[in-house]
Amino acid sequence: MTGELSSPRATLWDVDDRPLLDRVTERASDPAARALLHGDIHDEVGRLLAAMKSEGVETSARPLTDHELLERIERYEVLAADLSSAAAIIAGLGTADGTGLLAEVVERLAEVTEARPDGDWSCLPRYPALAVLYAAGASAVAHDRFDTVRALVDGPVLEEHGTRQRTTAVLAPAAVIRKEIATKLPGFERRKTPTNDRLFEAIRPWLATAVPSDRRFERAFDEWEYLLGLVHIDAESRWAPIGRWIWKGGGDLEPGRRLAESVESLGVDAPVLAAGLFDGSTQRFTDARQALAAFAARTGLRW
Repeated sequence: MTGELSSPRATLWDVDDRPLLDRVTERASDPAARALLHGDIHDEVGRLLAAMKSEGVETSARPLTDHELLERIERYEVLAADLSSAAAIIAGLGTADGTGLLAEVVERLAEVTEARPDGDWSCLPRYPALAVLYAAGASAVAHDRFDTVRALVDGPVLEEHGTRQRTTAVLAPAAVIRKEIATKLPGFERRKTPTNDRLFEAIRPWLATAVPSDRRFERAFDEWEYLLGLVHIDAESRWAPIGRWIWKGGGDLEPGRRLAESVESLGVDAPVLAAGLFDGSTQRFTDARQALAAFAARTGLRW
């Protein structure tokens, strides 16, 4: 009697036609699927970059009309949506493999162009990198994955014009789309932080799976931007990227409140310090908060 033919086992070479998010959701928490997950994500990065090149949106050498600017931003958001959603899922899980993968992706996307000293528009093609960074960062904060936050802010480094910079500095919202340009977007003409506000609205649906609660998402977004400011002011003393939190209000609305209460209560065991941010020092965290508050006051955007 002839035995039944068995189904072939899945291999790395099998074609998986499922949507990216279905594959990422299944593989992100499975150590045995590490190679498949990395392949999925880097393939998506490759598709995004190839689409930008084929559509002629990987560079921005000339000023755009207001209509062209809106179309360009909307196209970047369409191209970055699936990758950003996947990054949010991976960041929320906080696995070591996933954390390193996210840092690689952000760096790879940020290298799409180089800023020109005299070019207001030259960094616009970095908007997809910024979107992925923010989706991952907000999700990581929402899930208290501060190891992932540290990898995103401390890991990727770019070299431009002979200077090595943190990728999070190169991808500061106001560096990617300057305020005087971002205020040309409909509905953002009077915003104090127009690029940040656009990101807040754009990435919300992408984090629907990773962070379902609107209130939790808003808190996580503001805490992510606040942490970016803390890390940069701690390292550079005089500068930090501006976030929406800077004009939203104090007291219970101040995004550093939850982090500060955790540090005051737990000391070096607070998750933000246990992850190695601020070298695990309560004093450096406190000093950074004071320095960031002073910097915020100097911007003139404070509430």
